[in-house]
Order: sequence, then structure tokens, then C-alpha cells
Amino acid sequence: MSQSARTDHRRTARFRRQMMGLARAAAEILRAGDSVQRAFVTLSPAALDAFGVAGVSLWERTSPGTLECRATWPPNPTHQGLGRRESSAATATRAERHDHLLSTMPGWLGELAQAGIGAVLDVPVVVGGELWGRMVFESRSPRAWQADEEIAALHFADVFGVAIERERRRAAEAQLTYLEMYDDTSGVANRSLFVTIMRQQIKRMRRNPSCGSALLFVDVDRFHSVNEFFGEAGGNAALAIVADRLHAVTPNDASIGRVESDCFGVLLPSPGAEWRVTLIAERILEAVSQPIVQGERSWQATASIGIAFGSASPDFSAEEWLRDADMASKEAKQAGRSRVHVYDPEQHQSLMDRLSIEQGLRDALREHRIEVVYQPEFDLDTGEIVGAEALARWRREPDTLVAAGDFIEVAEATGLIEPIGRIVLVSACLEARDWPAMADGSHRSVRVNVSARQFTSGTLVAEVDEAITVSGIEPWRLCLEITETTVMAKADESMDHLRALKALGVCLAIDDFGTGYSSLSYLKRFPVDALKLDKSMVDGVESDDTVQAILRAVQGLASSLQLHVVVEGVERDEQIEPLRRLGIHRVQGFYFARPEAPESLRQRLRDATG
Repeated sequence: MSQSARTDHRRTARFRRQMMGLARAAAEILRAGDSVQRAFVTLSPAALDAFGVAGVSLWERTSPGTLECRATWPPNPTHQGLGRRESSAATATRAERHDHLLSTMPGWLGELAQAGIGAVLDVPVVVGGELWGRMVFESRSPRAWQADEEIAALHFADVFGVAIERERRRAAEAQLTYLEMYDDTSGVANRSLFVTIMRQQIKRMRRNPSCGSALLFVDVDRFHSVNEFFGEAGGNAALAIVADRLHAVTPNDASIGRVESDCFGVLLPSPGAEWRVTLIAERILEAVSQPIVQGERSWQATASIGIAFGSASPDFSAEEWLRDADMASKEAKQAGRSRVHVYDPEQHQSLMDRLSIEQGLRDALREHRIEVVYQPEFDLDTGEIVGAEALARWRREPDTLVAAGDFIEVAEATGLIEPIGRIVLVSACLEARDWPAMADGSHRSVRVNVSARQFTSGTLVAEVDEAITVSGIEPWRLCLEITETTVMAKADESMDHLRALKALGVCLAIDDFGTGYSSLSYLKRFPVDALKLDKSMVDGVESDDTVQAILRAVQGLASSLQLHVVVEGVERDEQIEPLRRLGIHRVQGFYFARPEAPESLRQRLRDATG
């Protein structure tokens, strides 16, 4: 046997051993049902070694005459996304050998040559009897491809044909499952799947009764008019838009389903406090009410929402839960649409109270029933009123004035605090402008609380500037009080907000100082003028050495930072002398004066002026 024959024999034997190993690996992958991508990544390194090539790539036939590169090994960005024209000779049953590539060759072969590829073996990938694409083996140097290599390459491509066909079948099965469980119009769960999710949640509540859950039944009002307005296709598109809006304003763990033709269910598995469910429902009302535009036409949608809370009772069912929420939505619809109604008789009282407060505040804003009262601030040394704090009040009934503490949480949570805050700000500036001067000729200041929502709204500086301009009050007579917790929530951003406010010339105070957490490094940098201490900081000052030590430390800190201290919540005569000894001169509290109407304070100031 000649040397050449022995070399060919050894090459053939080695190639067969490698191909047997590759075949076993391919069989294992097909048995495991691996994805095409995983199969390619797993088998390609072995194929490179067996064929003695530098790379292998997989090309999909995206349209007749066109191929797109889908995968390469080793990963090669030169190939990924590369397109090529399909050779007229590249049929489903034929391989193409290109033993020598020249950089002058046209099309994709020329591009490969320029990338350093010297020869390619191009074999078809057949799926379901039809040509899916091509598999290309790339050699760095020109070479002659052997017949056994061509046959082995065809078998190797067949492995991917089988893998692709299985992947297609799995995708089709998944699509069928999706169609069985999801609504193809809106993309959310259909009623069957949604009820199944509800049943699972009921099981969780029985295992852990404290976890709670809430169901919102969202009934799109007058939806029949949408089909008349947009047509059936337009109506389906509108439903899909409503579903997208529900996803946008509900928590990530919420489940959404289309439970009737124009109704959606929203399951909240961990709603937290009851009033938070109301906020979510309000957000849904607001989102759904945005105009739906199709072409040149626009439709203003509204919804009626029923809320029912889940129960851990053994006889409680998903169907009953859904029925309760549905009944509640009908109550909302009967009450005038675009409303929220709660069904659960055991848990809804607190929620209803909050709803009542929110609606009452909205009515009060519309009917100008938000009023402002003033609690005077006194100088301990002179006994003179040096200013007053402006406080919001809600005239709920002609003879009922509701204190801010009874509605401020709802106002903050719903965003109503912003229009309420603007009313207080403007009213306070207008009122304080005309207060008479003190005995020494200096002017009294007015303090206005700024909520966390107002502070971060982005409009506060403009609103303060406008209030000063409209009222004509000197800026330094207006003191804005921001709580310590609000300021420290995002200290660096707070610094920018405070500087912008300070540039207007107003006074700034840290309210409730000592009840939150302040970094002294920030405190000395904040452009503030005063620290205001909460009632809890002075309780027991007449007898508690610890309280006195804390107040002495705060007063010392304030003095070193050139800030003055104001103490609120002073209610007993015994507290006066200890505060005076500690160097605290400005106080506020029921001992001196309760909040009073503006005309009452005006008269008090006139009397004091004499």
C-alpha cells in the first residue's frame, strides 16, 4: 500500500470514529428534545474537529432566493445577520462544494473570501420535506472536499432538520395552549384561566388567612357604542388598548383576565391596606378614561369598578367571589358610572370611609370649601405673636370643619394634597400681607406646610413665586415647613429643591425635627433657617432630665448653625419656664392659642397692636 493510500486510510478511519462520536451526541440531543440553538452550540465544536474546518454556520431560507445567517460557531459577528442570495443549484437534495474562494468572487462567497475563508461545503437543511435553509462548513485554506465528508455533512444537517421540526411542533403546541387559556383579542387570560388563578389564590388564603386578596371587576361602560362607532375590528382594538392600560397601572403581581365581553377582572394577591385597593381602582378609572383614538376618530371610555375582598372560608368559591365583584360593579354603574363600589360587607367600612373622604375632598375643591385657619406663634420673652402657621380645614357641612389630620393621608395618597396645598399657600400669603406690624415695627411671618408630594412635584418653586407675586408679600415673611422625613428621603435632590426655593427669598424650616433621621453633614449644608420640634420632643420637659438634655443639644446645634428653634405642642404652664431656661423663645401650642379663623386672628393682632 502506497504512502498516499495509507494516509487516506488513516484519515478515513479517524473521520469515521469522530463521526460515530458526533452521531451518538446528536442522538442524545434529539432524545432530550433540546432547542435548535442548544443543539448547534453543543454539536458544532465536535463538527469542527471532525471535518477539520474553522467554522460552521446555519442559514435560514427567509424567502425564495434569499438566505439569512442564524447561527455561527465560533460566534462570528461578520456572519450574524449577513444575507446572501441562494444559488440556483442549491436545491433540497444537493450539496455544493466550493474548493477555492477568490476575493474577486461575487456575493456572499466573495465576502467570505475577504473574511479569510478559503473553501466551503454548503449542504441543505430539510424540514418536513421542504428546504428550510443551508449549513455551511468553512475552511480557512483551499481544500478538496471528500465524498464521505459531503455525506456526513448531509447527515449532520439532517440532525438540525429534525431539531427544527420538533421546535416548530412545540411552538405550535404552545400556541394551541395559549389560545385555550388566553383571550386572543386582548391578550390577557380568558375567563377559564382567570377563574383557575382565583381558585389558586383562595387556596393560598386558606393556608394563610392573613395574606388577604382583592378582586376588581372592571366593567367598560357603554361598550356597545364602541362597536357602532369603530366597527367590530375597532372595538377589538379598543379592548386590547384597555387591557394594556390595566397592565400599566396595576402591580406586577396582579393577574388580569377578560371575564365577559366588555369586562375585565383584576386579581390583587397582596393588596396591602384596604385603601390601597381604592387607589389602584382610581388609577384604573383614570387610565381607562383617556381617549381611545383610531384614525381621525376618538372615543372617551369610562368604567365602573366593583371591589370584592377574598375570604378564607371553606365554602367560599371563585364563582362567588366573581359574582360579588360583578354585583359591586353594577352598583357603581347605577350610581352614575365611572365610580368604584365595594361589596365586601365585613372589610369595606374603612375603604368606604376613605372613598367618602376622597369624594368629599373633590367636591370641596370644586365648591371652594377648603378653608385656612391660623395657629399663632409666640415669643416667650415678650408674649407677642410673631407669626402664625396656616392650616387646611375642610368644611364638610355648614357647621362641621374637619381638621387636616383627619384627611391629610387620603389627600396625599390621591394627589389632592397638591390643589389643597396651593389654596393654603396663596391664602396664607394674601392674609399675612395685611397683618399689622409688631410693637418694634417688624413684620410677622406666616408658616405654610409643604407635603412630600408638593416638594417633589416640580411645580412648587413656580407656585411659591406666583403666590408671592400675586399677594405682594415680602418673600422673607413666608416660611415653608418641610418635614425632616421628606427632606432626607432623597437628600441630594432635596438640596436642589431647597436652593431653588431659597433663591426666591423665602424662609425654610425643617418640620418635625428629631422624629426622623437627619445627617448632620446634610443639615449644615441645607439652606434652612429654622428647626421646628414636634410635640413629642417637649412632652415631659418640666420633669424629665433626658428630654431637657435632648432639647439643650438641639438648641446648641441650632445656635452653632445659626438656626432658630420653634417648639410646637406646648400645652401646659409648667413647660414654659424649662423651655425659657433652655434658650428656646419661639413656641406654639394650645396653651397659648388654638387654630383660629383668619378674621379672629386679625382682630387679635389689632387688639395687641392697640
